[in-house]
Amino acid sequence: MDEVATQFQEQITSGRRSALSVYRDVVYGRQSLAGLAVFEALTGMLGPMPGAAGLALRRIVYRRLLGSLGRGSTIGQGVIIRHPHKIHIGSSVVIDDGVVLDAKGGPETGITIGDGVVLSRGTILSCKGSTITLGEKVNMSIGCLVHAAGPVRLGRYCMLAARCYLVGVGNHGMDRTDIPMMAQHVASQGITLDDDVWLGAHVVILDGVTIGQGSVVGACSMLAKDLPPCSVAVGAPARIVRTRK
Repeated sequence: MDEVATQFQEQITSGRRSALSVYRDVVYGRQSLAGLAVFEALTGMLGPMPGAAGLALRRIVYRRLLGSLGRGSTIGQGVIIRHPHKIHIGSSVVIDDGVVLDAKGGPETGITIGDGVVLSRGTILSCKGSTITLGEKVNMSIGCLVHAAGPVRLGRYCMLAARCYLVGVGNHGMDRTDIPMMAQHVASQGITLDDDVWLGAHVVILDGVTIGQGSVVGACSMLAKDLPPCSVAVGAPARIVRTRK
Protein backbone atom coordinates (compact mmCIF):
# COMPACT_ATOMS: atom_id res chain seq x y z
CA MET A 1 0.00 0.00 0.00
CA ASP A 2 1.16 3.53 -0.70
CA GLU A 3 1.17 4.16 3.04
CA VAL A 4 2.25 7.81 3.06
CA ALA A 5 -0.31 8.91 0.48
CA THR A 6 -3.03 6.79 2.06
CA GLN A 7 -2.27 8.02 5.56
CA PHE A 8 -2.40 11.62 4.41
CA GLN A 9 -5.67 11.03 2.60
CA GLU A 10 -7.09 9.38 5.71
CA GLN A 11 -5.84 12.26 7.84
CA ILE A 12 -7.65 14.90 5.84
CA THR A 13 -10.85 13.03 4.98
CA SER A 14 -11.74 10.82 7.96
CA GLY A 15 -13.30 11.69 11.32
CA ARG A 16 -15.18 14.75 12.47
CA ARG A 17 -12.68 17.47 11.57
CA SER A 18 -13.37 21.08 10.82
CA ALA A 19 -12.88 22.43 7.32
CA LEU A 20 -10.29 24.84 8.73
CA SER A 21 -8.12 22.07 10.20
CA VAL A 22 -8.26 20.11 6.93
CA TYR A 23 -7.32 23.23 4.99
CA ARG A 24 -4.43 23.90 7.38
CA ASP A 25 -3.05 20.38 6.87
CA VAL A 26 -3.33 20.59 3.09
CA VAL A 27 -1.94 24.09 2.62
CA TYR A 28 0.30 24.95 5.56
CA GLY A 29 1.36 21.63 7.08
CA ARG A 30 1.83 22.82 10.65
CA GLN A 31 -0.49 22.94 13.64
CA SER A 32 -0.29 26.69 14.27
CA LEU A 33 -3.43 28.55 13.18
CA ALA A 34 -1.58 31.82 13.76
CA GLY A 35 1.15 30.67 11.37
CA LEU A 36 -1.48 29.73 8.80
CA ALA A 37 -3.08 33.17 9.15
CA VAL A 38 0.25 34.91 8.55
CA PHE A 39 1.03 32.65 5.59
CA GLU A 40 -2.39 33.27 4.06
CA ALA A 41 -2.20 37.02 4.57
CA LEU A 42 1.26 37.38 3.05
CA THR A 43 0.80 35.03 0.09
CA GLY A 44 -2.71 36.35 -0.57
CA MET A 45 -1.46 39.91 -0.71
CA LEU A 46 1.92 39.43 -2.39
CA GLY A 47 1.32 36.31 -4.52
CA PRO A 48 -0.80 38.05 -7.19
CA MET A 49 1.08 41.35 -7.04
CA PRO A 50 2.36 42.17 -10.55
CA GLY A 51 5.53 43.86 -11.73
CA ALA A 52 8.90 44.58 -10.20
CA ALA A 53 7.36 45.60 -6.88
CA GLY A 54 5.73 42.18 -6.51
CA LEU A 55 8.99 40.39 -7.36
CA ALA A 56 10.96 42.46 -4.86
CA LEU A 57 8.48 42.07 -2.02
CA ARG A 58 8.08 38.33 -2.53
CA ARG A 59 11.84 37.89 -2.48
CA ILE A 60 12.01 39.69 0.87
CA VAL A 61 8.96 38.21 2.58
CA TYR A 62 8.99 34.65 1.23
CA ARG A 63 12.46 34.15 2.70
CA ARG A 64 10.72 34.02 6.09
CA LEU A 65 8.01 31.64 4.91
CA LEU A 66 10.05 29.03 3.04
CA GLY A 67 12.55 26.57 4.45
CA SER A 68 15.24 28.63 2.71
CA LEU A 69 15.54 31.05 -0.20
CA GLY A 70 18.91 31.97 -1.70
CA ARG A 71 20.19 35.32 -2.88
CA GLY A 72 18.98 36.71 -6.19
CA SER A 73 16.10 34.28 -6.63
CA THR A 74 12.81 35.52 -8.05
CA ILE A 75 9.30 34.13 -7.55
CA GLY A 76 6.72 35.09 -10.16
CA GLN A 77 3.09 36.06 -9.93
CA GLY A 78 0.50 33.52 -8.79
CA VAL A 79 2.96 30.86 -7.61
CA ILE A 80 1.15 28.28 -5.43
CA ILE A 81 3.04 27.02 -2.38
CA ARG A 82 2.04 24.10 -0.15
CA HIS A 83 3.89 23.26 3.10
CA PRO A 84 6.37 26.12 2.70
CA HIS A 85 8.75 25.04 5.48
CA LYS A 86 9.67 21.93 3.44
CA ILE A 87 10.69 23.91 0.34
CA HIS A 88 14.34 24.96 -0.10
CA ILE A 89 15.32 27.20 -3.01
CA GLY A 90 18.92 28.04 -3.90
CA SER A 91 20.44 31.23 -5.28
CA SER A 92 19.67 32.86 -8.64
CA VAL A 93 16.60 30.66 -9.18
CA VAL A 94 13.84 31.88 -11.52
CA ILE A 95 10.32 30.64 -10.78
CA ASP A 96 7.88 31.87 -13.42
CA ASP A 97 4.20 32.77 -13.02
CA GLY A 98 1.74 30.04 -12.11
CA VAL A 99 4.27 27.46 -10.90
CA VAL A 100 3.08 25.02 -8.21
CA LEU A 101 5.48 23.94 -5.43
CA ASP A 102 3.55 21.30 -3.47
CA ALA A 103 5.53 19.64 -0.67
CA LYS A 104 2.56 18.25 1.26
CA GLY A 105 2.53 14.72 2.61
CA GLY A 106 4.45 13.15 5.48
CA PRO A 107 7.35 14.80 7.33
CA GLU A 108 9.88 13.18 4.97
CA THR A 109 8.54 14.97 1.90
CA GLY A 110 10.19 18.08 0.53
CA ILE A 111 11.40 20.04 -2.49
CA THR A 112 15.02 21.15 -2.93
CA ILE A 113 15.89 23.42 -5.86
CA GLY A 114 19.55 24.05 -6.67
CA ASP A 115 21.26 27.27 -7.73
CA GLY A 116 20.47 28.73 -11.13
CA VAL A 117 17.37 26.61 -11.81
CA VAL A 118 14.62 27.94 -14.12
CA LEU A 119 11.03 26.72 -13.69
CA SER A 120 8.85 28.01 -16.51
CA ARG A 121 5.19 29.01 -16.40
CA GLY A 122 2.73 26.37 -15.23
CA THR A 123 5.31 23.81 -14.07
CA ILE A 124 4.18 21.59 -11.16
CA LEU A 125 6.44 19.93 -8.59
CA SER A 126 4.21 17.68 -6.46
CA CYS A 127 5.41 15.50 -3.60
CA LYS A 128 3.25 12.47 -2.91
CA GLY A 129 5.09 11.05 0.05
CA SER A 130 8.68 11.57 -1.11
CA THR A 131 11.23 14.16 -2.23
CA ILE A 132 12.02 16.16 -5.36
CA THR A 133 15.58 17.38 -5.85
CA LEU A 134 16.69 19.58 -8.77
CA GLY A 135 20.42 20.05 -9.31
CA GLU A 136 22.14 23.24 -10.39
CA LYS A 137 21.10 24.89 -13.67
CA VAL A 138 18.13 22.60 -14.36
CA ASN A 139 15.81 24.18 -16.93
CA MET A 140 12.17 23.07 -17.04
CA SER A 141 10.02 24.51 -19.79
CA ILE A 142 6.30 25.35 -19.81
CA GLY A 143 3.85 22.98 -18.17
CA CYS A 144 6.19 20.24 -16.93
CA LEU A 145 4.98 17.91 -14.14
CA VAL A 146 7.04 16.04 -11.56
CA HIS A 147 5.05 13.71 -9.28
CA ALA A 148 7.03 11.99 -6.54
CA ALA A 149 5.73 9.05 -4.54
CA GLY A 150 9.31 7.80 -4.74
CA PRO A 151 12.32 10.15 -4.75
CA VAL A 152 12.78 12.09 -7.99
CA ARG A 153 16.23 13.57 -8.60
CA LEU A 154 17.45 15.63 -11.55
CA GLY A 155 21.19 16.20 -11.88
CA ARG A 156 22.92 19.37 -12.98
CA TYR A 157 22.24 20.97 -16.38
CA CYS A 158 19.19 18.85 -17.20
CA MET A 159 16.85 20.34 -19.83
CA LEU A 160 13.15 19.49 -20.03
CA ALA A 161 11.17 20.82 -22.97
CA ALA A 162 7.49 21.73 -22.68
CA ARG A 163 5.03 19.41 -20.95
CA CYS A 164 7.36 16.63 -19.87
CA TYR A 165 5.88 14.28 -17.24
CA LEU A 166 8.08 12.56 -14.67
CA VAL A 167 5.74 10.12 -12.96
CA GLY A 168 7.60 8.80 -9.91
CA VAL A 169 4.55 6.84 -8.77
CA GLY A 170 4.35 3.03 -8.97
CA ASN A 171 1.34 1.18 -10.30
CA HIS A 172 -1.30 0.11 -7.81
CA GLY A 173 -1.94 -3.60 -7.56
CA MET A 174 -5.13 -4.90 -9.18
CA ASP A 175 -5.07 -8.63 -8.39
CA ARG A 176 -7.63 -8.40 -5.59
CA THR A 177 -11.23 -7.42 -6.21
CA ASP A 178 -12.36 -7.41 -2.58
CA ILE A 179 -10.65 -4.09 -1.84
CA PRO A 180 -10.23 -0.94 -3.95
CA MET A 181 -7.14 -0.73 -6.18
CA MET A 182 -6.01 2.41 -4.36
CA ALA A 183 -5.65 0.29 -1.18
CA GLN A 184 -3.54 -2.40 -2.85
CA HIS A 185 0.23 -2.67 -2.83
CA VAL A 186 2.32 -0.15 -4.74
CA ALA A 187 6.08 0.18 -4.56
CA SER A 188 7.34 3.52 -5.88
CA GLN A 189 11.03 3.52 -6.74
CA GLY A 190 11.34 7.08 -8.01
CA ILE A 191 13.17 8.53 -11.01
CA THR A 192 16.77 9.65 -11.50
CA LEU A 193 18.13 11.84 -14.29
CA ASP A 194 21.90 12.09 -14.14
CA ASP A 195 23.72 15.29 -15.18
CA ASP A 196 23.21 16.83 -18.62
CA VAL A 197 20.08 14.95 -19.70
CA TRP A 198 17.81 16.47 -22.37
CA LEU A 199 14.14 15.52 -22.68
CA GLY A 200 12.17 16.67 -25.72
CA ALA A 201 8.62 18.01 -25.56
CA HIS A 202 5.85 15.75 -24.19
CA VAL A 203 8.24 13.07 -22.93
CA VAL A 204 6.85 10.73 -20.24
CA ILE A 205 9.25 9.05 -17.80
CA LEU A 206 7.74 6.23 -15.72
CA ASP A 207 8.58 5.18 -12.18
CA GLY A 208 11.81 3.28 -11.56
CA VAL A 209 13.74 4.73 -14.51
CA THR A 210 17.32 6.01 -14.35
CA ILE A 211 18.65 8.02 -17.30
CA GLY A 212 22.41 8.09 -17.64
CA GLN A 213 24.51 11.22 -17.98
CA GLY A 214 24.45 13.00 -21.32
CA SER A 215 21.42 11.13 -22.69
CA VAL A 216 18.71 12.54 -24.98
CA VAL A 217 15.08 11.42 -25.21
CA GLY A 218 13.17 12.55 -28.31
CA ALA A 219 9.87 14.41 -28.29
CA CYS A 220 6.66 12.46 -27.53
CA SER A 221 8.59 9.44 -26.25
CA MET A 222 7.63 7.24 -23.30
CA LEU A 223 10.49 5.75 -21.31
CA ALA A 224 9.89 2.74 -19.05
CA LYS A 225 13.45 1.33 -18.85
CA ASP A 226 16.84 2.68 -17.84
CA LEU A 227 19.09 4.38 -20.37
CA PRO A 228 22.89 4.06 -20.25
CA PRO A 229 24.96 7.27 -20.45
CA CYS A 230 25.07 9.20 -23.74
CA SER A 231 22.12 7.33 -25.26
CA VAL A 232 19.71 8.82 -27.79
CA ALA A 233 16.26 7.22 -27.48
CA VAL A 234 12.95 7.81 -29.28
CA GLY A 235 9.51 6.22 -29.48
CA ALA A 236 6.74 4.93 -27.25
CA PRO A 237 8.06 2.81 -25.68
CA ALA A 238 11.42 4.46 -26.29
CA ARG A 239 14.32 2.53 -27.81
CA ILE A 240 17.94 3.52 -28.24
CA VAL A 241 18.71 4.61 -31.80
CA ARG A 242 22.30 5.71 -31.34
CA THR A 243 24.92 6.78 -28.84
CA ARG A 244 26.54 10.21 -28.55
CA LYS A 245 29.97 8.73 -27.81
